[in-house]
Amino acid sequence: VTHDAPYGVSVGYLGRIQGSAMLSDLVAHLQPAYHVAGHYHHMIGPSRYGRTTYIGLASLFPGRRGEPPLQDGSLAVLDTSAGEISFVTDGWLKDFGADFAFKKHFETLAN
Repeated sequence: VTHDAPYGVSVGYLGRIQGSAMLSDLVAHLQPAYHVAGHYHHMIGPSRYGRTTYIGLASLFPGRRGEPPLQDGSLAVLDTSAGEISFVTDGWLKDFGADFAFKKHFETLAN
């Protein structure tokens, strides 16, 4: 899990190629099964880099357009039995607003 993504993962708003060449070299050297990153605030992938499956997660906080804190693709599920990683795009994500009381929610779950 890293903040930035491999080089060439996408093209930015100003037309520049995004990602880190140094991180691409590291992924090529280590060859992890999965690489998860954020930084670009939208879903990217899944993409393959050699034996590594990469996904870029969406933002966890409101963006420039006032999106809800949990957007489609801001979370992912890694199924180690099936060897798959996928974005969470379920409708319940939209139920979490900026004023969502996480502490109260988890206290309710505990009872």
